Order: sequence, then C-alpha cells, then structure tokens
Amino acid sequence: MTKLRQNKRWSYDKFTDDANVVWNVHKKEACIGENCTIHNPSDHPLKDASILIRSDPYKYGLIERICVHGIGHSDPDSVAFYARQGAHGMGVHGCDGCCTRTPEESLYI
Repeated sequence: MTKLRQNKRWSYDKFTDDANVVWNVHKKEACIGENCTIHNPSDHPLKDASILIRSDPYKYGLIERICVHGIGHSDPDSVAFYARQGAHGMGVHGCDGCCTRTPEESLYI
C-alpha cells in the first residue's frame, strides 16, 4: 500500500511506493491544477493499481502502475510530467493492454 506523508516543515513530501521504497516527492502545492500521480491522479484504467517508482538511470523517477498480471505500465500522469520537461518516449512499455482496458476486462485476460 502506498503512503503519502506530509509535513509543513519538510522541503518535500515523503511517499512510500508498493516496493516499500521511501521517496522524496514534490509538495502538493507544486502540482495544483494539474493531474499528478501522487497528489491528484487522473481517471485512467490503472489509477488504483500498485505504484512503483523507477530507479534506473534511463527512466529515474518515472512512475509505473503494475497490473494484475505483474506488467509495469507507465503512469499517464507521470509520462505527461516528463513530456512537459522535454523528455519524450517515457510511455513506451511492455504492454499487455491493461492500461487501455477496464479493470474488470483485465481480470479475464
């Protein structure tokens, strides 16, 4: 279970992903008015799926949603954030289609 911890004295919020890794993430004020995987996720098929944050050099910080089949799908809000920073192609992933199906449809694949 992911957990967001906030404290007004911290420079960053603390977020624990589903691999139990604690990350420093931006404060909620930084993403007001935008969709954000951590603070304001958009309504997409995997919005309630487990969250892992990538730590490899090529996609460091990219958030993936893990579907019921164990496949990592790039979170669309995370991909949009990186695109705004000029990093394109972050949404490329080994896909089984769960990120375009309803959660109910994914259970029967």
